[in-house]
Amino acid sequence: LYKKKIYYFIISIFSLIGAFTSEALIKIAVGRVRPINALIDVSGYSFPSGHATMATIFFLLILYSYENKIKNTYLRVLFISSNVFLFLIISFSRIYLGVHWLSDVIAGTALGIIWFTFTILLKRTIEYSRFLKH
Repeated sequence: LYKKKIYYFIISIFSLIGAFTSEALIKIAVGRVRPINALIDVSGYSFPSGHATMATIFFLLILYSYENKIKNTYLRVLFISSNVFLFLIISFSRIYLGVHWLSDVIAGTALGIIWFTFTILLKRTIEYSRFLKH
């Protein structure tokens, strides 16, 4: 928003709010209990993993917003790899901590990818329809 990239701001807010809302509704609908003997105390339902969902969307949005700005090939590969590594390590830390099952993390990551894809397609559809009007 600071750099006047309003589309990226709207995409980010829409993705995060949509994913958070759908993740919460799915948790209520499925009602899966968390694994016992976790390393940390967490309440609420387990499926899908909210951390996996939000980390996936957040780091994919960063990739989408800045990937084309990096001209150096080495730095671009490092940037992409770092962002993918971060959302994967956050997601799988939930399994390590014992607060989610593997299927919860996979579902959370998939939900994040779905919301990210949906909002990018929506953005492109709006841009295309504006292009057709001119």
